[in-house]
Amino acid sequence: MMDAFSSTNMNIRKHKTVNTDEEKQNKKAKTINYWDSMACDECLGNGSGIGDVPMAEASNDSAVQTSISDTKKGNTVINASERKQNQDAETQTRKTALLNFEQNYWDTNACHNDLEIIGDKKLTVHYYKERQTGLRFVFAKHPFFLGIGSSDIFYFEISIKHGSCPICFGFGAKKQPKSDERMYDGKDFYTYDSDGIFWINGSYKGMFEKNSYRVDDIVGCGINLISRKIFFTKNGRRMGAFDFDPSSDVYQLFPFVSLTYWCQKIEANFGPF
Repeated sequence: MMDAFSSTNMNIRKHKTVNTDEEKQNKKAKTINYWDSMACDECLGNGSGIGDVPMAEASNDSAVQTSISDTKKGNTVINASERKQNQDAETQTRKTALLNFEQNYWDTNACHNDLEIIGDKKLTVHYYKERQTGLRFVFAKHPFFLGIGSSDIFYFEISIKHGSCPICFGFGAKKQPKSDERMYDGKDFYTYDSDGIFWINGSYKGMFEKNSYRVDDIVGCGINLISRKIFFTKNGRRMGAFDFDPSSDVYQLFPFVSLTYWCQKIEANFGPF
């Protein structure tokens, strides 16, 4: 006959066994989950793939963390690759923009009728109309662009070959070759006048005799998009630098020259320098 102590111990063991089985079931229920049809909105229905279908057992925390870490590493590799591709594309765009500019020439479709473009390379401009005076413009074929991907510095020079002054040259936002109007001192024009005057975006910057140029002089105009400065040169020496602040709607600028009297002649050099 079983004494009271043995009976009590057996009850305890049975109770522990029951508790252990319940814990196992609860633990298993936590690791195997599924959508509850009783807690599903009626509008979702019970079509194919919807109902009390068990999900795969959840991965343990270490596996989840490993997966997240691998995903982050993968994203990092992708982001680095995309950045490299973007940098390469921007570098190529810069090279192309600079190459186009250095292979520039005067545009026959953007040249006043009283001017002629001479030579195979189309770098020389001559005011050939006899006994004529007045502003006559010619613009280069290719502009340079102010946006992302553009080269850092755009610069060109002209050499004065023949004829008296005045002559103006620089960069302008619009091609208006057929016009006889004075526009080199207007908005979004950056001009170096042979009288030694600088015109910056419609603003007069004064007259300086040392800046004036004549026949046999070589003068240049450049824009640095990094420092946001426009600068001018005369025979290899910098003559002035000013803030470059174009209008918000201006995205490109064209080299231009304005001649005033017949027999004037200039030759351009767009680089490389």
